[in-house]
Amino acid sequence: MAGVFQKEKVRCSQPIELSGLQCNHEEADSRIILHVSLSTSGSIVVFARDTDILVLLLAHHRSLRGKHIYMSAGKNIYRNIGEIIAALDPFILDSLLIFHSLTGCDSTSFFYNIGKVSAYRILKDHPKMLSNISELPHLTNDAEEVLEKFVCLMYGSLAESVDGIRVRMLLTASKPELMPQTSDALKFHFQRAFYQARVWKCATQSHPELPNPTAEGSGWTENDGEVKPITRLKDVITKACVEMLSCGTCTTGCISQRCRCIKAGLHCTALCHPKLPPQVSKNCLEKLC
Repeated sequence: MAGVFQKEKVRCSQPIELSGLQCNHEEADSRIILHVSLSTSGSIVVFARDTDILVLLLAHHRSLRGKHIYMSAGKNIYRNIGEIIAALDPFILDSLLIFHSLTGCDSTSFFYNIGKVSAYRILKDHPKMLSNISELPHLTNDAEEVLEKFVCLMYGSLAESVDGIRVRMLLTASKPELMPQTSDALKFHFQRAFYQARVWKCATQSHPELPNPTAEGSGWTENDGEVKPITRLKDVITKACVEMLSCGTCTTGCISQRCRCIKAGLHCTALCHPKLPPQVSKNCLEKLC
């Protein structure tokens, strides 16, 4: 049997009922979940090598109850979705959509040098942390704070803000890519992750009503007819970071004109001395973030 999908129309080589398969989904992943949820078969095998589909099958377990669902990626290996669901914490199941989009998928970026496995360990240690976010009608400030705390944990820190982590890592990171995004850039990453989670959340609906992806608060913008991610609002980097100057001796904040920082018209920072008092370089450290 051969099937052809054209926007909301579905054609098939055999005369079967197709009205339930017609939908306005733009993603094949969510369309597969819709077809599984509408199937009257007791046992279903999904052939796919896409992690997104596995996550969606697990996240929509409540809509797929009563069905024996297996997923195969080839080589005669079949994964029993029901057994995986039974082994997972219910709070983790409720967190899978926002967790997967937050840590990187087809439409959102990954965190450099932080894989899914290490991020999932954080989720297992804090199963309730993200469990309610996918259910929200829109991304709230409180939800953004929770997401930022989760990102901090991914970087092995109990800090409340990624900016604080960036300041500390400035002294130790071997390359800038190892540092987390600024809080300014991370905000838009959260918005894109939340929007993608909302799209996935509606996978079992034939014609979900979703906001425009370029609407305010989605993390995307339209430029010359092309949808692009909003990366930041603030400057990427300040002159202090570009020059990367340090006098190397400052412990109290230099006042001498012999200081390399003062000569360059810059503030002394923690680069000058790890124990530089925060009040001395407060203005500069804020600009670094």
